[in-house]
Amino acid sequence: MNKEFYIKKAKEFFYNKDYYNLSETCKKLIEIDDNTKYYFYIGFSLYMLENYIEAVEYFEKALDKNTENEIDINYFYYIGLSYYYINEFEKALKYLKIYLNYYYDSSLSYKYKKTLKYYIDILDIYGGNADNFKFVGICYYRLGNYDNAVEYFEKSNRLYDINNEKDYYIKLFLGISYYRIDKYKKAIENLLEAKCIYNNGYILYYYIGLCYMYVKDYINAIENFNKQLILSNENSIYTICYLSICYYQLKDYKNHFTLIKEARQLQKENTKNHSFYSFSKCL
Repeated sequence: MNKEFYIKKAKEFFYNKDYYNLSETCKKLIEIDDNTKYYFYIGFSLYMLENYIEAVEYFEKALDKNTENEIDINYFYYIGLSYYYINEFEKALKYLKIYLNYYYDSSLSYKYKKTLKYYIDILDIYGGNADNFKFVGICYYRLGNYDNAVEYFEKSNRLYDINNEKDYYIKLFLGISYYRIDKYKKAIENLLEAKCIYNNGYILYYYIGLCYMYVKDYINAIENFNKQLILSNENSIYTICYLSICYYQLKDYKNHFTLIKEARQLQKENTKNHSFYSFSKCL
């Protein structure tokens, strides 16, 4: 049998969306070369033909044969949805979570918006645990949908509380999400709880500082901004600018102007790296 011939035919069937013949051709290719990708394309073809039970069988075979870590992240999307359509929700959650986890901290939000919908649908049917609710909350957080992020972080938080457990990242992201929707007191409450769990995260002190600044507690804001600068071991132009605002509000004009000078110097240095910061907030 001519492998190149079947590969050429498989490509034609794929681009023409002829999924029946694509699957049959890939079965021929497996007889020649027992390769992971051919099992995937058979699974994909069966998925497109809405034969989800057989699709799962081939996707699982593709994963079993993945001895050289050749699995593309999209495998997990299609196997997750195949399990979704045959109502095996626990397995669907497992694979969709792997897929979402790959993209949730990236800027490629279009990669997981649709997947997140399926994930939430499963939670509505199957029920969720603290970890799943946290994960959905993080996805919404990354999408900038802070109201929904708060909803799912709170669900996760309640389940952790029932078990007398605490999770730093739930408290951190919940606090930041509350900050993003201008609920500063709730934000401070959760951020301080995060601090009790782990007190060496510089991003934590940055947001505590911001929240205190917005509720006009400038002394606490200064303390936390300074802690952030120490832990991050770098001079953030944003933090220095916010510090200058706090000193200005406290009528400590000497420190205010010192920080403005420092921020302007940092701006000159950053200009070399093509970055720019406006000082309108500081003045």
